[in-house]
Amino acid sequence: MREAIGPSAPGLARLDRQDVDRLVAVLGWLAEHPHSELSERELPVEGVDTKWYERHRRLVECLLPAVTGSQVTPRRHWPAFRVRLPGEPRDLRCDLEALRGLAVNASRVLICENLTTVITLPDLPDTVAVHGMGFAAPSLADVAWIREADVYYWGDLDTYGFQILGRVRAALPGIRSLMMDEETLDDWRGLAVTESNPYRGEVGHLTLTELRALSAVRAGDLRLEQERIGRDYARVRLFADLGPSPTA
Repeated sequence: MREAIGPSAPGLARLDRQDVDRLVAVLGWLAEHPHSELSERELPVEGVDTKWYERHRRLVECLLPAVTGSQVTPRRHWPAFRVRLPGEPRDLRCDLEALRGLAVNASRVLICENLTTVITLPDLPDTVAVHGMGFAAPSLADVAWIREADVYYWGDLDTYGFQILGRVRAALPGIRSLMMDEETLDDWRGLAVTESNPYRGEVGHLTLTELRALSAVRAGDLRLEQERIGRDYARVRLFADLGPSPTA
C-alpha cells in the first residue's frame, strides 16, 4: 500500500471530502466485484459518473492493485463507431457512408447514445443496434434502411440526452424513446449525479412523457447515464417496451 500511496499523494491531496468518499466507494466496489466485466462507464457507485471516473482514473488505477492485489481495472469505453447486427451477434465498425452502403434488411433499429450500451445489449431479435454518436445521431436519417425501419432511441437521462432525442425526432419523426421516462429516473435516481452545466434552452419534438422526465431532470440538475441502469433491469425493459418483432 505504501508504494501506491507515494505516487498517488499529489492527486489525493487535491481531493475534497466528497471525492475521497467516492474514491473509497469505487475501490471498495471493484475489490468486491473483481470479475464483474463492467466497463468504467457502468460502475454502479453513487455519485460517480463517467466524467468523475475520467478525472480520477489514474488514482483508481494506481491504488486498486494495492487494495485488491490485482492489476485488473475496469475496461475503458470503446472509441470506435459501432453497429450491432442481430443473430450471432455481429459487430461492425463503420462511418456514415459505409452505413448507407450496408445491405441490411432491418425491421427495427435501436439507436443508443453511448457506445458501451450498444456493445452490452442483449441479442434483440430482428433489431439492429447503432451507436448514435451523440449529436451526430440525426445524420442517421440519411441512411435509407434506418429511415424505413421502426426506430427507437435510448439516451442518457439528462438535459443533453433529451436535446439529442429532440433533434433525432426532428429528422426521424416516428422515433420512439426507451427508458427516458420518470419511472426509470426514479428507479435509478440513487446513481444519478449533479450536472454541472445543464442545457437550459428549449427542447422541441418531445412527447408529454419525455417532457415530464426532462422537467424532473431539470428540477434537480440530474444526469443519469444510460450505462448506470443495471443490465438486468434494462433487459426486462427492452423486451417489454420493444414488443414483438415487427416481422413476427
